[in-house]
Order: sequence, then C-alpha cells, then structure tokens
Amino acid sequence: TILLAMAMFGTYFLLYAAFWMPYLAYHTWAQQALSRSHNIRPILRFFFLALGLPQLANPFAILAAGIYAQNGLAVYLFVIFGMLMVAYLSRRMSWTTERSRQSSRMLEKLEILGRAIIDAPPDSENLPAILQTHLTNMFPAGRLVVWIFPDDVLYQQPIDWTPELDDVWPWLLERTMGDIFLARDKLPWEEDRDSHNPVVVAPIRDADEAQTYGGIYLELHTLAQPWDRKALQNLCPAVQSLSAQIASAIKQAHVYEQALEYQRVSDEIKLAGTIQASLLPNSFPDMDGWQFAVTLAPAGETSGDFFDIIPLADGKIGFVIADVLDKGVGPAIYMTLSRTLIRTYATEFDLQPDLVFFATNERILKDTRANLFVTAFFGVLDPTEGTLTYCNAGHNPPYFLSDTNSCDPIPLNITGFPIGIDEDATWDRAEIEMNHGDVLVFYTDGVPDAQNLEGEFFKQESLVKIIQDHLGESAETLQKSILDAVYDFVGDAPPFDDITLMVLRRDVQEESPGL
Repeated sequence: TILLAMAMFGTYFLLYAAFWMPYLAYHTWAQQALSRSHNIRPILRFFFLALGLPQLANPFAILAAGIYAQNGLAVYLFVIFGMLMVAYLSRRMSWTTERSRQSSRMLEKLEILGRAIIDAPPDSENLPAILQTHLTNMFPAGRLVVWIFPDDVLYQQPIDWTPELDDVWPWLLERTMGDIFLARDKLPWEEDRDSHNPVVVAPIRDADEAQTYGGIYLELHTLAQPWDRKALQNLCPAVQSLSAQIASAIKQAHVYEQALEYQRVSDEIKLAGTIQASLLPNSFPDMDGWQFAVTLAPAGETSGDFFDIIPLADGKIGFVIADVLDKGVGPAIYMTLSRTLIRTYATEFDLQPDLVFFATNERILKDTRANLFVTAFFGVLDPTEGTLTYCNAGHNPPYFLSDTNSCDPIPLNITGFPIGIDEDATWDRAEIEMNHGDVLVFYTDGVPDAQNLEGEFFKQESLVKIIQDHLGESAETLQKSILDAVYDFVGDAPPFDDITLMVLRRDVQEESPGL
C-alpha cells in the first residue's frame, strides 16, 4: 500500500512538473532573448526548487499514514512523539550551536580588538577609531554605546540612535560589576518605563583607584529566539572583557601622557639647570699669592645654592656664597634673581657689602612675592693687603683658620637677617686680615647637614676637624679632602641638599735666601 502510494505520488509530481514545463520554456526563451545569455542554470535551479520543496512533506505524510493503517493508533502516536522529540532536540541543539558560534565570534573579535589596542600608539585619541573598526557586529543585533561619564561617547551604533544616558550614568557610577535586565524587568534608572528591550550594562573602572568613570550600554533587539536570563548571562563575560580592555587602553594612554608630561618637565628642568650652571663663573681672576678652589654639587637638576667671583675696582675681588630656602625650580629661579642683583649692586657699592645686601633685599621684597629668602655671605678681598671686608646675611659662618693658630678656627658669624625677610633690615660690616698660610672655608648647609643611611648628620665638628687636619695643604687638596670625607660619610644615601664649598688660601711667604 505504501509503495503504491509512493508510485502515485511520483506520477503526480511528474504530471505537475509537465504542467509547468511550458512556463519554464517561455522564461528560458525570454531570458536568452533579453539578456542574450545562454546560462539557464539559475532559472532551472529556481524552478525545480519551487516545485520540489512543497512536495517534500508528502512522502513523510504517506509513510505516517501507512504506519497508522498497518500498526494502529498507538504506534502512530509513538512515532509522531518521537519525531516531535527529535525536532525539539534539533532546535535546542541549533540554539546551543548558534550561541556557541556567537560566543566564539565575540571572543575572536575581542582578541583582535585587544591586539589592535596593544599595537596602536598609546594615545587616547586613537581609541574611538579602534572601537569603530572592531566593535561593529561584535554583539548580536542590537544597539551599543561606550562612553566616558557624563557624555563623552567613544563608540555608538547605530549612528542615528540617541541614547538617553543622563539617567544611566549616575546609577552606573555606583556599580562595580555589570548587570542584565530582561524585557520584563524594571530598569533601576527608569522604573516608570513600561517596556524595553533586553539590556546589558557594565561599568568601565580604574582598577588602581577603584573608581568608575565610564560605561557600556548594550540594548538587544527581540529576535525569533527569545532572550532569556541565561542567554544574557552568556553575554556578560564578553561585555565585561570589553570593559576591561577599554579601561586598560585608557589607563595606558593616561600613563603615556603622564610619561610625556614628566619627560617634558624633566627636559625643562634640565634646561633650567643648564642655564643656571651657565650663570656661574667659569673663570677666576688671577690672584698672585692666593689659591682658590670651588665646587657646587646640586642635589637635583637645579640648585638653590650659588657662588660668584666678582672682579671689583682697584684689583679687589668679591666672593659670594648663598643658599635659597627650599629646593626645586622655584628656588632656582629665585637664586638667579638674587645672584643678578648681588652682582649688579656689588659693582656699584664695591667696598660696602652692607649696602649691597640692603639694596638687594629692598629690590627683592618690592619685586617678588615668593615667600622665599636667601642666606648669603659677601666678602670683598684686597689681595694686596690681605683684608677681607664682609657681611653675613644669616648664612653658615665660614671658618677662618690661621696657619699659626690651627686649634682655634674663627667663625665669621652672622651680621644680619637673611635677604628677603625684612625690608628695613640692615647689616653690620666686619673685617679680618688674612696672613700668609691662612685659610678661609666657605660652605652651604649641605655640608654639615649631609646625612647617611642611618639619618646621622655630618655636623660642623667634623668639618672643622677635616680643615684642621689638612690646614697646611693647598686649597684644592683641602677642598678635595672635605668632599671626600662628606661623600664617605653619606655612602649610598641619596643627596639631601645641594653642596657648595669654596676654599681661599693665602700662600705661605717664601723666606729670602741667606736668612
């Protein structure tokens, strides 16, 4: 019976096809006449598909009818139930396969996006273009926006969509993880909204500072395959991974910008240090019968210390050593101003260091508001007479040691306030006489305040002892001995302060032959 039914179905199909043959012949002739093309395969393929597809169910219907007729209702229902189960399982497997395919495609696109972010220049301006290239079609049909709070959109698809982000980002700002919302769920930022598409949201966070500063909003269209909670949860890892990649790219760009800024500032500081060093004297006046040695070792690129050697009238020479409060670029600029003013007024009041400090102090307080001050020592040496007329504006007292009395160093103590504190300040003027073999050591507080790794200070006593132990040596040798002692004491500790050291020594007078 089944074979007979199949034969009848075959006969029916042939007659059915023969009925449509004239129609096929006409279309074939029209195709060749109009397009002058002899390729009729597309028409034949369409024709036989159009005829055959509707007939595919007929053999199965005949088979089912035969089973019912020969085996009864129970077997018929059992077969139908089995066929329904196979169809259901096939559909479930189809959904699972599609989800797996989508997940694999998303992971592949995320991997490509990650490589693109790594390979791209670490500049935040490149990120929108990278996202535009790699996010398109990454997720199933829907609408996607990536933005930095409150309204800096990095990526939006479709372009003509206007997402309402003003309500989303205040809620997302408090979140640390992503969340999903089915079409039937209430949106926490729009609780009065009756209907919406399924939504996946995720924050973009700075992991180091534990701060949310952006977000991802994915709104999915309802398809033939409905979105359930499990399907949305399967999307969450990809959205979270995208969030992490964007956060990493933004962090990388921020670090890169900080590095560029640091490099720019570092270059400017180096330039400032170079300019500052160029202001220091690189040649010294010829002083017969005298020895002079000087060193300035800044703790950083710039220095708050300075020294100067100023040629004055009648062969006299001005010696300046000074230290600006604090360290850095600001004190370095203040140092440059102070050095310029002292040098300018020294040539005007060459034998009156007290007036030099008074004029410098007055001009600094009138022209600046930096709340800084300068400790300075200015001495005017008469190389012929051996006299040194000086003022000490709050500076570490230089040590004067006589070759005939090395046990009692004489500090050239403070004669007035530091420069830059009191506009009406005045300074006393003092004078010493340097005989043959006498030594005068100028220094800044970087010498006695030098620290080792244990936090101990070098101290004034150590400086005096080194001077006494090497009193009979040349100025250059004495200076080297002091610096060696300081650096040996400091060891591997980082420099705490600038070090400036000047040594002035009057040569020992040679005895006349025959005496």
